[in-house]
Amino acid sequence: MQASGSLLVMAMLFVLAFAPLGVSVLSTFHNANSPMTSGSAARLIQKLAWWRRGSFLIACCCLVVFLFSLYRAYRHRLEEHLDQYDWEMVWPLIRGLLDAELGAFEVGMTFFSVCASFLFQYFLTAMASTDWMLHETAVQWQFENLPAQKSSLPLTVQEAADEIDQVRTKRLVALVIATGSRTSAPSTT
Repeated sequence: MQASGSLLVMAMLFVLAFAPLGVSVLSTFHNANSPMTSGSAARLIQKLAWWRRGSFLIACCCLVVFLFSLYRAYRHRLEEHLDQYDWEMVWPLIRGLLDAELGAFEVGMTFFSVCASFLFQYFLTAMASTDWMLHETAVQWQFENLPAQKSSLPLTVQEAADEIDQVRTKRLVALVIATGSRTSAPSTT
């Protein structure tokens, strides 16, 4: 995180940067990687939604208070500066900026640098997300046939294994029908 002279800006950046970490902590605390009943999944989704709304609201409040304090602090200086400014000199400066010639090499290197940086960050993100997806696939595979593995599951999941399996099967059948693979539900036997 970059340093800033204002505590409000730092608070806003902190909240925006670390809000996803809160989602991860809440999900881990509520065992989101384990099979969940419909009720526990709905409660988790509601808590995550409140967390996202709350963190966004805090960040917005910090931004509004910062902008208001900035306006109050510099209002008189800005008015004095604008009154003393020679506006006739502004237009030649703007025209000079627009007429400046840029070298093709500098523009090309800047474009290449931005593209290379973007691709590097994209590939890093893709590698991390692929690793995460493979891990999640391995974790979820153990719950593929929930009733058959009832004895190896945590006690809270053992009690709801049949319900979880029925809801999962129902959603998978709906997904198969929605993707157009079949026009009717496949047999579950």
